[in-house]
Amino acid sequence: SFEADEQHYLGPVELSVAEVAALPEGGFWQVPRVKFVVRAAIDISYLLLFAHVLLWCPPDLWCSPAESVFYSWTATNALEEYLQYLSAGSLKEHLRGFWNVVDALKYALLLFAVAAHAIALALWLFPLVPRAMLYATLANGRISLSLGALVACL
Repeated sequence: SFEADEQHYLGPVELSVAEVAALPEGGFWQVPRVKFVVRAAIDISYLLLFAHVLLWCPPDLWCSPAESVFYSWTATNALEEYLQYLSAGSLKEHLRGFWNVVDALKYALLLFAVAAHAIALALWLFPLVPRAMLYATLANGRISLSLGALVACL
């Protein structure tokens, strides 16, 4: 058994940044606390961007830069979820986890919002379509985006 005495105490471990970066198998980035903090910061950033798009980007035919970044970020998250599904083997196996079901619902709602935006843009190209239908389609997309935000906050 190890006895805590002065003879065995080596003092605090101090590593330089270069030594930490040179650690095998990911080193610094594999430390659980670091992984948690980085993941939490990314998730909070995503939710803040989501809130910005919902609150300050008016529903318009053309996407704002913030909306473009948000849709791109969401697409990469959906791709990551799809790769997890492929590694699970089957959709049934993948959807056994509660959070995977929540993610699938979130991406389905966001996909509907993007589709509604694209449909509104297509309706704008045809001058015979009433403008009320165009704005109703944008409103439905915004409702879907809002529901997606509720699911994303879980």
